[in-house]
Amino acid sequence: ASGLYGQLKAESDAGNDDEYDISGFSGHFALAFPQGHGFSGEVYSGTNLGGYNGAIGLAGTVDGVASKGGWVSAWAKVSPQFTLGAGVGRDDPDDADVAANSRCKNQAYFGNIQYAVVPQASIGFELSQWETSYKGAEKAKNLRAQTSFILNF
Repeated sequence: ASGLYGQLKAESDAGNDDEYDISGFSGHFALAFPQGHGFSGEVYSGTNLGGYNGAIGLAGTVDGVASKGGWVSAWAKVSPQFTLGAGVGRDDPDDADVAANSRCKNQAYFGNIQYAVVPQASIGFELSQWETSYKGAEKAKNLRAQTSFILNF
């Protein structure tokens, strides 16, 4: 578990300084079983967390942008070389704190496969479906594919 509290200072167009609160709490878990599978995840809740990649990156305001979200994933080692994974994540600012036509929720689903070339190096492929909701506008969807090279040392 972790948390934060502080104040940020913003300068208005008129040259005035405004201070606003930033706060957050998060919890994380990771479980790995000897049989070669596991689960992990994280949840968070807070206010003005755009600078910490929360609230869909919406910058803080003096009035505050409350948000909550998290992710969960599962993985299984299906052979000595192959590992499969899948999960879902969500970032959901409070709609009342979001301006019209702004992002008001992100959600993603993903699946991946990794192949261990040698114990210290693997290559991978991930496919994910992303959906962004907008306050008062249509949702946007994006299917993403990406590759990876992972070196463990």
